[in-house]
Order: sequence, then C-alpha cells, then structure tokens
Amino acid sequence: MVAFLLKQRKVAVQLDVAGVIYIAGAFIPTANINVPMNIALKVYSEPLPIEEADAIWAEYSPRWQFWNTFRTIAAGVSLLLVGLALTTLPRRS
Repeated sequence: MVAFLLKQRKVAVQLDVAGVIYIAGAFIPTANINVPMNIALKVYSEPLPIEEADAIWAEYSPRWQFWNTFRTIAAGVSLLLVGLALTTLPRRS
C-alpha cells in the first residue's frame, strides 16, 4: 500500500504478488493440510510396535513431505519477490 501511494507501482505489484503467493502457497496449505495431518497423528499412542509405526509413517510421510516441499518453495519464491521489490526501490540520497 505504501509503495503504491509513493507511486512505486512495480514495487507494489511485486509485494502484492509475494503476499498472494505466500498466503496461497504456504499459509493455506499449512492450515488446511499439514496441521490437520499432524493433529491426526495424535490418535496413535506411543510407543507403537515398529511394524505398525513403519506402516503409519509410510502412509503419512509422502503426502506430508509433498506439501511441506510445496510450502517451502512458495515461501522461498515469496521471499525472493520481496527481496527483488526492495532492490527495485529508488535510493534516496
């Protein structure tokens, strides 16, 4: 908003896109996928027999890791866009 008011439209767009990518690619998947999956693991009491624990992990891990990687990439792209926006700002003397 501030960048837009200062007529730094390119910076404003970069920051807006970074925010949308972060919300859609990191925050929402965390809240709607990874956290519920973590909570679902609480139904298992510890310690489990190793065979049962291995079976649960084999089913759980690939989906969780996919979304964790997805969130990491989205957050990284968002961070890069913020950095790009900051380097695009004109320098004041």
